[in-house]
Amino acid sequence: MKTIKGKTTSRKPIPVVDDMIVIPSEIVGVNGMTVNSLKFLTTILKHLFYWTTHYMSSTTAESYGTAIEDVISLYRMGDFCVVEIHCSNELRAAMDPIAVLQSPPIYMNFSNPQEHVPEAERNNRVIKERVWAC
Repeated sequence: MKTIKGKTTSRKPIPVVDDMIVIPSEIVGVNGMTVNSLKFLTTILKHLFYWTTHYMSSTTAESYGTAIEDVISLYRMGDFCVVEIHCSNELRAAMDPIAVLQSPPIYMNFSNPQEHVPEAERNNRVIKERVWAC
């Protein structure tokens, strides 16, 4: 028996299974996009990769405000609570009043000037590629 003990490898222990499910807080990336001279507001739910696109008849702060309120109400209908929004600094005038009025208030994370939100930019590229393919 002593010869077997020194010449065999030890068995792997049974892995510990973690039964906890972490539900991420909903973080939305928001950006504007133009396709064939038509303006759209696009959003992507970061962890679920759920896209929304909202047609914009004009690019005023008021139009962006109503569009983002429509998107937030859509997420609420799906029992999601938007807690944080990442968006370009260009949308600050439209987004600040909306974030404060929500219950609970939404944390706004604006990108630096001349920078963009990577997830939202990638979302726009994918949407444009699919439109061009059609």
